[in-house]
Amino acid sequence: MIIHQIFGLLGDDMPDLFKNLIPKITDFCLRNNYQYVNWNKVMCDELIKYHYPQYEELYNNVKYPIMKVDIIRFIILHRYGGIYIDMDCIPVIKKVKESDFVVAYKKGLKREHYEMEILQSKKNNSLLLHFLNYVKEQIIEKDKIEIYDTWKARYVYHTTGPYSLTRFLKKNKINPDTYIINEPDLKTKSLNILGGEEFISYPSCSYLVASSSYSKTKEIN
Repeated sequence: MIIHQIFGLLGDDMPDLFKNLIPKITDFCLRNNYQYVNWNKVMCDELIKYHYPQYEELYNNVKYPIMKVDIIRFIILHRYGGIYIDMDCIPVIKKVKESDFVVAYKKGLKREHYEMEILQSKKNNSLLLHFLNYVKEQIIEKDKIEIYDTWKARYVYHTTGPYSLTRFLKKNKINPDTYIINEPDLKTKSLNILGGEEFISYPSCSYLVASSSYSKTKEIN
């Protein structure tokens, strides 16, 4: 089993939260004899260029850098298999599931929904590339809708993000295995633990739309 994380596509200044959580992930790997890989920008760019050139244009021409992070996690898992974990998440389970495809399922105080903070897949899972082909379609479609020039966060959610993944799963009648995660409150910094969580998501920095860019802060991720 390989545990994958990504840092460096949105800048090189690592937040203290990420620095503090990495040892928890690496300890989890040591206890279970899992391999740990933290992907940087060069590694991600070269993976696309040399092994998935059919997605290079998609990857390099997205509107907002955060969309690269959304895309590359599926490429990494297709190439190597394993489990992808966002930098602001940690496992509270003893071991990962023995399952070919698992997505995060967020339980919040007001809603429940699929998320992409945690993704697990077997190697060469064609489903992952089918989703990226769907992403291409969604970008073309949403680029024609003027309101998404203003609704930047919603644009990302509906093209490369979890809302797009949810529609894809529903359209293809796929009921994936899930990891239960919490929905933290960015304003109060509350983790909103409801019980039964398998991963803990910390309020950090993901999906914040700035006036001229889209950086990874945590509106909710």
